[in-house]
Amino acid sequence: FMSISGLGVLAEVDGRYRVVVGNRAWMDQNGLCVPRESEQYISAREQEGHTTVLVGVDGLFIGALALADTLKPEAMAVVRYLQRKGTSVYLLSGDNRKTANHIAVQLGIA
Repeated sequence: FMSISGLGVLAEVDGRYRVVVGNRAWMDQNGLCVPRESEQYISAREQEGHTTVLVGVDGLFIGALALADTLKPEAMAVVRYLQRKGTSVYLLSGDNRKTANHIAVQLGIA
């Protein structure tokens, strides 16, 4: 098992399968090609604010998981309160730009 922060993980399972889980860059580094149809799905999910996690087994791309963060009910009220007080509000995120932008739009700060 190997984990590379910001990219993904690589593991050998049962001594038989080489499993790669992570982002696009990690897939590229491990020689996995993401099919065009899957790229379209991944991009669409990211536009919706989802984080996508790609999965490959034995050198073949097998799928993507779309994970969604949800805003806490009070988040919009807090942002509006801060803005009324004259505070500039920014979103800092370790997520990809599309996902972060989607959340910023929901908060009215993009």
